[in-house]
Amino acid sequence: MPKTRNQTKKSKEEQKANLSEDVESEGNNQDEHSTDGGNWQPDDSLPNELEGAENADVSEMRDKENELTLNNSGGSDHGSEDLNGSDTTGATLGSPQIILRQRPKIETTGESDGEATGESFNNKEKSPDRPPLKSKAKLSLIKQFLIILTGILAIFFFYTIVMQVGTEQHEETVLEKFTTRIEGLRSQSTQDKKLWRIVRSSMKEHIIDDNPSQPSVLMLLSTKESAESREELAKQIAEAYSIRCQNSDVITVRGSEYAGMNHDEAKEKVDDVITSGFLANSCAVVISNFEKLPPATTKVFYQFCENDLAPFKKVAVIFTLEIEPGEWDPNGTLLTPGVPPEPRLWDSIADAYLYHSLETRDDTGIMKKDMIGGLLSRITPGVVWVK
Repeated sequence: MPKTRNQTKKSKEEQKANLSEDVESEGNNQDEHSTDGGNWQPDDSLPNELEGAENADVSEMRDKENELTLNNSGGSDHGSEDLNGSDTTGATLGSPQIILRQRPKIETTGESDGEATGESFNNKEKSPDRPPLKSKAKLSLIKQFLIILTGILAIFFFYTIVMQVGTEQHEETVLEKFTTRIEGLRSQSTQDKKLWRIVRSSMKEHIIDDNPSQPSVLMLLSTKESAESREELAKQIAEAYSIRCQNSDVITVRGSEYAGMNHDEAKEKVDDVITSGFLANSCAVVISNFEKLPPATTKVFYQFCENDLAPFKKVAVIFTLEIEPGEWDPNGTLLTPGVPPEPRLWDSIADAYLYHSLETRDDTGIMKKDMIGGLLSRITPGVVWVK
């Protein structure tokens, strides 16, 4: 088992003490010889013996320290070379001072290695930096991702622009066709100019808007003598509106066909006709002779003409109503026989006539004034008079 440094140091001190005792004993002997009469002669063999002993002790100590150093440094050749190289340094090996100067060199062998290692590490740190392969691969992946993302965004914006331009062109085409049809009807008729303004305003914006909030509703009034013109004009307006639809067929509900039915039965049939037509991609319905429907049946138009909650919003609902002078206008101030009413009276005529007709003809008690008022607010947003 190798000795520790403390054990080695202790053995050196003991050897030094033994040497000192030998020297003192020799000195005492010399003093004794001198006291005996000065006949003492120096013994020349003593220095040689001391020098040999010191050299042997030094060699033994060096061997032990070399063995200790090798064990501490893991058998490093570098440490052994430093230790062996120390034999050539210093003065006379026999001096104890030389041993004390050599010991720090032996003890700091590991520190020298550490300093050399540190210098090597510093040299590595001073070497030019080169990015690791993983960093290069990561940068390459980021570049590829950015290129792909840029391509996707470019395609998306290009597609959006193309679709927007295509939609605008489509809207312009549909609007142009609708306007052309309406202008053709206007040029061939003698109807009031306000009639055409109301027709265009109630349908133009509806045609442009792909997602209207409510259906377009129009009501055409006339006396019996203009019934044919009224019905024909209603059909032509519905056909002009249907330009924007996939199915240009106009749905028709004739009030005279439901006049003698029970109001619930009539309501169910009217509902089926209109709903099935809209589901078949038609987008316009004409309800002819609205005044002939059973009063309670007209409640079905609460849903179809609802402002915001209508089941079909991209549609046109066109009513025709035949009006004659009667009890609904007791003073005769709204409608004069044979004289078309002024445009400012159109809405008042429709409201007065329908209030009276629905309330007096209803035998169920359902169509009360509040019910009639709610219905009229939905079916009379645009009223025109046909001559």
